[in-house]
Formats: sequence, structure tokens, C-alpha cells
Amino acid sequence: MTGAADRPDRADRPAVASPALIAAAVVAHRGRVLLVKRRDRSEGLVWMFPSGRLTRPSETAAERAEAETRHETGAHVRVESEIGTRTHPRTGAEIHYFHCAFLGGDVHNAAPDENETVEWIDIRDLTRYIPDSFSSVRRYLEQLSERSALPSAD
Repeated sequence: MTGAADRPDRADRPAVASPALIAAAVVAHRGRVLLVKRRDRSEGLVWMFPSGRLTRPSETAAERAEAETRHETGAHVRVESEIGTRTHPRTGAEIHYFHCAFLGGDVHNAAPDENETVEWIDIRDLTRYIPDSFSSVRRYLEQLSERSALPSAD
């Protein structure tokens, strides 16, 4: 029989942290998508969509995606729709992906302490930069690319 002295007290157990909630902005414009190249590669991530952790209970994921894009890249964007959510296979974070319209701004590396560079890449090259990109994001960008390749109805 096991006594109370043989069981670790609950206070001795490590706290189980809830997964980080991340908002990611998928900014597509003229057949290209906006990416940032991270400085911190400790989680095996090099290129990624502008993104940030939700830290304030009053902030929505869509608001964080817009704000983080402006903070990291100088781009002004507006969330158009949510593409999907997944648990990231490397980090375990819960990531909400949003399609964002590019409204303007001087796109540059506005957060050099966080990122090495910011680049617009051809949508068709996404998997070269992010090999394990979320399948829902890839499909969404492929659909955008196909629509933009259609001749206009003029």
C-alpha cells in the first residue's frame, strides 16, 4: 500500500504550460507572399509568415496578425479571412493563419532584432522557403495564384 509520503505533492509537479497561441499573417500581393527570415532558429524555423504570440486577453488573433505584420515588416494589412488553425509540428504552438490584404507601406525589416530580412517571394516557391508549410495555406495560396493568372473579363 502506498502512503501519502510516497506520492509527490501536487506542488512538486511541474506546471503544464498551455500551448502558445500565435497569429500568422499570410500576406499575398501580385503573385507573391510576404515572409520574414528569423534570427532565432532554436526551434528549427528559418522562414515564416509575419506572426506573433497573443499575450493580452482583450486582443483577437486577427488584431495580433495585423499588428505583428506592421511591427515586423512595416506593411499595413487588413485581415480578410481565417485560412485555418493547426498545432505546429515543431513548436507545439496553436497557430491561427489569416489571409491579409496588403494595403501599403514601406516593406522592410522593421524588427532587425527579431528578423534578418523580409522578402516578397513568388507564391510557387513557398515550399522552398517553408518545406512543412500548412497544407491549408498552400492550397489557399495556390487558389489565389490561379485566380490572378486568369485573364481579366475586360
